[in-house]
Parts: sequence; C-alpha cells; structure tokens
Amino acid sequence: MREWTIPNSPTGKSFEAFEPTPGCISVAVTPWSQAIVDLSKKPYTGAHIEIFRIMMQYLGWCYYLVAPADMSLGILVNGSYTGGVGMLARREVDMLMGPIVQHPTRSELVEYAQAYLYNTHYFLYKKITKVQPDVLIFTKPFLTDVWLWVLASVIAVGGTAGLLHLVHSYIRNSHLKSKQSKWVMFSRGLTWAWKTVLAQDPSDSPGERSGRLLSTLWLINCFMIINMYQCNITAILINDKVKLPFTSVEDFVTQKTYKLTWINGQIYSSFFQEYAVNQPDLPLGKLWGMRDDYQPDANHVVSTVMTEKVAVVAARWLQRGFMAGDFSEFGECRLALAEANSLPPVYMTYGYPKNSPLQVKVDIMLLRVVQSGIAGNLLSNSLWNSSWCMRPQTSLSDSRPLAVTDFLGLFAIYGLGMILALLVFIVEVATGRDFQSRKNE
Repeated sequence: MREWTIPNSPTGKSFEAFEPTPGCISVAVTPWSQAIVDLSKKPYTGAHIEIFRIMMQYLGWCYYLVAPADMSLGILVNGSYTGGVGMLARREVDMLMGPIVQHPTRSELVEYAQAYLYNTHYFLYKKITKVQPDVLIFTKPFLTDVWLWVLASVIAVGGTAGLLHLVHSYIRNSHLKSKQSKWVMFSRGLTWAWKTVLAQDPSDSPGERSGRLLSTLWLINCFMIINMYQCNITAILINDKVKLPFTSVEDFVTQKTYKLTWINGQIYSSFFQEYAVNQPDLPLGKLWGMRDDYQPDANHVVSTVMTEKVAVVAARWLQRGFMAGDFSEFGECRLALAEANSLPPVYMTYGYPKNSPLQVKVDIMLLRVVQSGIAGNLLSNSLWNSSWCMRPQTSLSDSRPLAVTDFLGLFAIYGLGMILALLVFIVEVATGRDFQSRKNE
C-alpha cells in the first residue's frame, strides 16, 4: 500500500496532470451521464468534475484523473471491490470522483465528503411517442360511478314505466279473455327507457297523464346525458392521452413489459436483494425478481433503453444528465422518467480512503463552493436541456386516426348481444313459446 500523497504542486498552482506526477493527488473517475461526468474525451468534462476543479484551484493542488480498467464505480466480488472503489480501498488513488452515494454498504472502506447532491430515484425508459388504441375508449367520458347511476336510473325508470304499462293494459283489457303476458308488458317499459337513452325514441312510452309526465322528465334527463357524453367523447378523441407504462414502483411491479436494470457499481443490487429476502411481498422486494443484466457503465444506458424493453433505475441528477445529453445530440426528447417513489432519497458526493489526510481541507472547500451557489449553478447549466423533456408526458399534439382496437369494445358488446338474442331464439323455438304468444294475439 503506497504512502499518502502530500499535495505539493510543482508549479505552486493548481493544474491537471495527464500522467502520475509527484505532489499531485490521483483521483479515480468513472463515467456517468455526460452532463455530470463525461470521459469521452480529454480533458474530462461534466458539472461534477468542474466543481472538483474549482476546489482544486482554490486549494492550489494539482491532480491526476485516472479511470478504472472496467470503467465502473465498483462492486463486491469474492470479498474485494472492483472499479473505483477497489482502487480507493487499495490506496491506489487518493480520492474517488464519483459521485458516490453515501450508504452504509461501503462505509467500511470509504469516507464520504460533505454531501451536496440530494437525489430521489427515477426510472428511465424510452419515451412513448404514439397514443395506444384503447378498447374501452367509449366508456371513458364518464367515471364508473356515473355509469352505475345511469344504469340504475334506466332500471328504475324502465321498471316504473313497465308497471304503468301493466296497470293501463289491465284496465283497458280487463274484459278480454286473451291478454299479453305480464312480462311482455313490463319489458316494454325497460325497452322504452333504453331506447330513450340511446336514440331519444319516444315510441312505447307509457300513456295517460302519469306516463306522459314520466316520459317528459326522462326525455329531458336523457337529452342532457347524451349531450354530455358526446362532448366528452369528442374532447377525449381530440386530446388523446398517452398511456404511460408505469408511474411508480407499485405500477412497475404489476406490469409485464419492462425489465429492470441499473449501472454496475450502484447500491441497488444489495438493496433490492435484501428486500427480496426479508420482505418479498412488498413492491421493493419484487423488483429483484424483475432485474435484467446490469449495465457495465453509464455509456451503455441510453442505447440499451432505446433498443430494449428495460427501465434503468438511477438517481435523478444522473437521469437528467442522460436526458440532457441525448437531447443535445438528437434534438428531441427520446427518453422519459417515472419516479421510483418508494426508494429512499440519497446524497451523492466524493469519496476518500479511510483516515485520508485530504478530507478536512477538501470538505471545507466543498462546503464553501456549495454555499456560494457555484455548485448549484453549474449543475443547472449542464442540465437545462433536460427541462423541456421533464414536462409531464400525458398528451400528444398530433392527432391520430382511430384504429380497429378502439372499436373492439363496441364490437364485443354487439357480438354479445347477438349471442344473447340467438340463445333467446333457441329457447323460444325449443319451448314453443313464440308460437303460443302469436296464437294468443
């Protein structure tokens, strides 16, 4: 294990060395989203690196940024860490750029700098760009409880009209030997109520003053229901909504389309696995069973999301960095976020080896940079491209033609009605009831 590096710049000023240099601290750096840490070309860029450079400038230290061979933050394999955490544990470097999550998992090896990146967790997935046809779109103008009230009203009014038909028929035809069956007379009221709702058809309306009063009130009521339905269905078709695959952890564990993945070296492996063992029935416990192969590094995240049915879970700042970089490259929002609301928020920062002599001075300088607003300004400037893509993804500006799927619900109802009518016909033929009713007439 090498000796601690005592910062002593050969020039007396801060500069970035591109090879190991005596008196310059070495820092392990791993790729994240381009806006946060970008290792695609030298000198490395990203808001997190720029904050580090500002601290080094004020401290007057020179530094050498070195990327691990596997380009990962590091995971525990056979009792030892790989990647940047492994380099830090073996004292091959003096600091870890990160940003690394403050978490007990690595606390036996890593001392954390002052936390400055507060993060909630989000799922990153390919943005839905087409409105999906909806089989039950014809039911959407009203909520379920409204439909139940309409159905109850039809039954109540139809039943009342049926009773009026029955009473009036009995009074008018009391001297006749052959009368229509009670069910036929009663069903006329139900049929009239349905016809009024669907087509404003007044035929078969009950007679006499009481019947006419009932018909008038029901026609007015149906007129209002039909007009509200037509207006709402028109608005729904014009302002068609995007059907999001999931909006929370609870939604994610119930869907079957997307698998879950994360970047190698993050804390999610141990976190989800622990929940899967101890609390498998909770949504967080089910996420472990939905995992796919992890991403070897951040460079593969966007390409994987765009080509496979996976969602990448990561801290919000990193996800916004992916969106900002992708928007800068392609000029459109190809990615979308959904909040992983059940995951506890975390702080991200820089890391040191245990008992590092650098920690006190770097922590003080980081605190000054954060309190001055420089860190927040750098992060905001690097992520501004993602703001446009962070808008709620609920509707599309382009209209779409109706697909067959949009009518399947109506076709299903019509088909069910035909089957029911066929069954009634078979029963009537088998029992001879239709012939008997004609004979009575």
